[in-house]
Amino acid sequence: MSDIETLEAAIATGIVPANNLAFAQSLVDQSKQRALSDKQMFWVKKLGTPAAPAAEAVKVGDLTGINQLFDKARQHLKFPAIVMSVPAANMTIRINVAGPSAKHPGTLNVTSGEKPAYDERRTWFGRVMKDGSYVASDKAAMNATAISERLIAFAADPVGIASEHGRLTGRCCFCNLHLTDERSTAVGYGKTCAGHYGLPWGAK
Repeated sequence: MSDIETLEAAIATGIVPANNLAFAQSLVDQSKQRALSDKQMFWVKKLGTPAAPAAEAVKVGDLTGINQLFDKARQHLKFPAIVMSVPAANMTIRINVAGPSAKHPGTLNVTSGEKPAYDERRTWFGRVMKDGSYVASDKAAMNATAISERLIAFAADPVGIASEHGRLTGRCCFCNLHLTDERSTAVGYGKTCAGHYGLPWGAK
């Protein structure tokens, strides 16, 4: 079946969204009169291909504890974030709150703990919606289950899971800088970040 025939079938079976239906039909009609341009053929293939099903949301749990940490930190920081390990996938992830101009403001972005390169963006692994459901992105791929399980643990014990990363890696679970003080390595975060997030620090 040619790409044009595939698009015709998609139109007939209702696969093409209603807002693209007229455009799709015009491409089919034009193809019967002349050869289509590369750009037009791009749309022929795109419109004739069924959209991938949306990722199934996984319920993470009550986000109250996580939101309290971020609410406290926003009193001191413009862009607070929490970094934590995902042992099952041998990776780290970074959590931050989507800003007011984001597509879903107030949700939790889940990205890679480190940038691929200094001038590149972190890999986006999805978001945790306000109702506590994690929707994985395509980039999460085979790690989606491990990430969701870690997020479930994180929601149940935000400070415990985050600080575990710092204790195991020697890097602050908030700013991701190396910890040098034994009091910091004991709790998994530094003195300054402890103040920003309203957490205890320095007890023997």
